[in-house]
Amino acid sequence: VSYITVYSILDFKLFNHAIIFLSFTVVVNFFFILLNKNGKHQLSKVLLTTFTPVYLGYIAFFTFGTAPGFQVYLLVAVVIPVLLWGAKEKIYPIIITLFILLLYSFIEFVPSNVEPKIIMPDIYVYYFRITNVFICFISIAAGVIVYQILYNIKEKQLIRQTSELKKIQEHKDKVYSIIGHDLRSPLGAFVNMTKLLKTNFERFPYEKRIEIFKLG
Repeated sequence: VSYITVYSILDFKLFNHAIIFLSFTVVVNFFFILLNKNGKHQLSKVLLTTFTPVYLGYIAFFTFGTAPGFQVYLLVAVVIPVLLWGAKEKIYPIIITLFILLLYSFIEFVPSNVEPKIIMPDIYVYYFRITNVFICFISIAAGVIVYQILYNIKEKQLIRQTSELKKIQEHKDKVYSIIGHDLRSPLGAFVNMTKLLKTNFERFPYEKRIEIFKLG
């Protein structure tokens, strides 16, 4: 959205192709957000992490060419899969990261005869190349910092939950211990009486049997 604003201010007529394409990507990313809200978490993550380098590659290769340096944003896109998937799902970030790096290498180092759709003045090319590299490094640093903050928050939540579960387990064990202690004496007396009746039932007079059963 910020680049759409910048292009519109600089020269809407020159950058109209980029403005239309970027507006389309905003709509597509909004669709990914809706998928995520509807519970399609895995699908939305895969689509987001594959669509992002594709549209960045299109911008760098077909729209502006490699001169302004928009391909450096592919290096930022490498950070996204790492942030979206945990350590248990390594296959997704590995495959997508390799795809992004191959795409970056192709755009950056393979000569192309494709004519860019937008031919920018040299002054624009110069400033865009500088700002793109600067924003790229700032974005990577911000992504790493945010990831570390979120990781620390999650780790503290897990520690707190573990502590709470430990306290609950200790309380439950204490309750069971009290209940067991309270039940031990009457149950023991009942078992002893049962054994006594079983081994000596015939020896007791009828009146004594009735008396024992009444006491029970």
